[in-house]
Amino acid sequence: MTPLPCPRCHDEGFLTKPGARYAEAVVCRHLQACPCCEGTGREVVATPSGEQLLQPCSCGLLALARRVHLYNQAKIPGLFHCSKISEFRCQTSSQRVTRSHFERIRDAFEPGSKGAALFGSPGVGKTHLMTALAGWMTLTRGIEVRYADFSNLIAELKAGYDQGHGEVHVLGPVTEVPVLMIDELGKGRGSEWERGVIDSIISRRYNAGLSTFFATNYLNEAPEGAPRRGPASEAQYQESLRARLGPRVWSRLQAMCTLMELQGPDARVPALPKYQSPPVVAAPRGLQRVVPRG
Repeated sequence: MTPLPCPRCHDEGFLTKPGARYAEAVVCRHLQACPCCEGTGREVVATPSGEQLLQPCSCGLLALARRVHLYNQAKIPGLFHCSKISEFRCQTSSQRVTRSHFERIRDAFEPGSKGAALFGSPGVGKTHLMTALAGWMTLTRGIEVRYADFSNLIAELKAGYDQGHGEVHVLGPVTEVPVLMIDELGKGRGSEWERGVIDSIISRRYNAGLSTFFATNYLNEAPEGAPRRGPASEAQYQESLRARLGPRVWSRLQAMCTLMELQGPDARVPALPKYQSPPVVAAPRGLQRVVPRG
């Protein structure tokens, strides 16, 4: 008789939840109750010669625990702990094209593969796709990922320098990780120090051939000063990313990433209810239309 799938994790082996600051994953307790290893992940096996060897249990708990650890170290925003590429809702053709591209990345990705750069106004789904891919890379493939909001990343790096740590200690975690994902790239004051830091990060990753992904609200390479119309555009993002980062960083990013523009309505803004005509009711003077007060 085939055992029923676990009702908690649906046999994925893990559960995700929003933590105090970042998304967290835990091993499902049905694996922790494995009768062979009793939740240790290792079992004793007797060899033909009579020796006893300690080896990983067939339940896969050890490998899963490592993937869960990678997820918890990735610093994925807690709000997006359950995002999946397949569940990304598309309302425009650009969203459908981008989702298909991320599905192809998911199915064929290897560390060192070309990354992706998402351009678009707030609320069009950039963070959803990035976090979904980060979650899949860590929990399914066991690939080490670092996810960072640009402003938080700059603040962390500055704090490291202020504490007297050397450049290797400060930049190492983001320049050497196999996959780096930066959200809100270009956000901040755009100071020379910020430009120098991101230049160093991107240059080192470019030279090492490491996969890099980013998302930004700023414009893709567009004519400076060109009018930007439409309800999704915002005045603070009318500058191109190249102008924010400088031509050196921009050149490397174009070589490291496939550039994609996302267009669509802001999914964070609740849809307004459709207008309904006031009801018609019977009255002493005949049919009258009721007009709501206030």
